Amino acid sequence: MACYKIRLLISGEYPVQSTAASKRRRYLELNQKYLLEAEKLLDESDFVQASEKYWAAAIEIVKAYAAENGKILRIHRELRDYIRKLGNKHPKLELMSLFVDAEALHANFYEDELSPEGVEKYSKSVKAFNLRMHGLLLEDKEESPR
Repeated sequence: MACYKIRLLISGEYPVQSTAASKRRRYLELNQKYLLEAEKLLDESDFVQASEKYWAAAIEIVKAYAAENGKILRIHRELRDYIRKLGNKHPKLELMSLFVDAEALHANFYEDELSPEGVEKYSKSVKAFNLRMHGLLLEDKEESPR
């Protein structure tokens, strides 16, 4: 029975008592946690672990924005599709391009193929992505009725 509930939870079909605001808040907390950890790992020249933390920070900010808008994203493809649509809505922000750099860091966690300079370059993309997503969150807050 527990395995069945877990499968339902993962698929999004099991009712979870959680508000969009609490999910958003948790995702934002994780986003900040992962960014800080990534910076520390980068300073320590642990480029593989830093890569994955930057990736984690990027997906958490996407999940925060999605939760704010009533959507729960659980798998990589959903994240990518969501960013593609958001990027089409806000083309000047170049969200998809920055997200692709975050994906390169995710791949680096498994392959360890990026140079230290590459990790540093893509980490800057993740930081830019993060700022732009935070900006969208703030925009939505200002536009929503009180």
